[in-house]
Parts: sequence; structure tokens; C-alpha cells
Amino acid sequence: MTAVKELNKHVSLNKSLLFIGVSKTRWYYSKSPRSKRADPVVTDVVRKIGKQRPTYGTRRMAAQVSRELNKSVNRKQIQRIFHKLGWIEPKKTKSNITSLQEHPPNIELGDRILISDFHVRF
Repeated sequence: MTAVKELNKHVSLNKSLLFIGVSKTRWYYSKSPRSKRADPVVTDVVRKIGKQRPTYGTRRMAAQVSRELNKSVNRKQIQRIFHKLGWIEPKKTKSNITSLQEHPPNIELGDRILISDFHVRF
């Protein structure tokens, strides 16, 4: 980025960014930490309901928490709390599900050999 500053002394910012190959969005972007923290009351209610109903997802949990607290609670807020508590695992990809660690078994049927190759989809 110092190259852009050097070029900016002689050429406009647009031309220097175009020359370097950097977008304006990238030039002005600055990552900021999340300023809003999770409400501890909501977190406690989510823990309590989660122990009673471990199969509840974020949508059902948001509805239940909203009923108990008599105020609207966003599903994404519940999702962040789930991540913080470690209740959400990373999504499995198709390659993780269908990959086999071993070679398929050979089955002998008299004078013929059957080589099986199974793929499992969930």
C-alpha cells in the first residue's frame, strides 16, 4: 500500500489504484471488531432452554426465548450464542461425507470376483 501512497504524490488516487490493481473498496476498508456484545440474560435463557431441549435449532430457540423474555430476539443473535457455546459444528462438505478411507472390498462369488464401490449420501 505504500506504493499507492508514493504514486499518489504524482498521479490521482484512482489512476494509482488502477495501476497497482487494487480496488477502492480494498483501499478504504478497515476491519472493526464487533461493538455489540451478547446480552447475558439472553445467553442464560438459551443455556437453560438448551439443557431442557437439546434438539432445538436457532429458529425454534429464538421463538422460545422471545416468549420467555417477552421481547423479540433475533435468530442470528441466538446463532452467535450457539457458536460461542460450541453448540454448532462446522458444516460437513460432500467430500467429507462420501470419501472412503479404505479401498473397496473384493467379494469372491465362485469363479467371478465382485469389486464393490459404495457411495453414501445423507
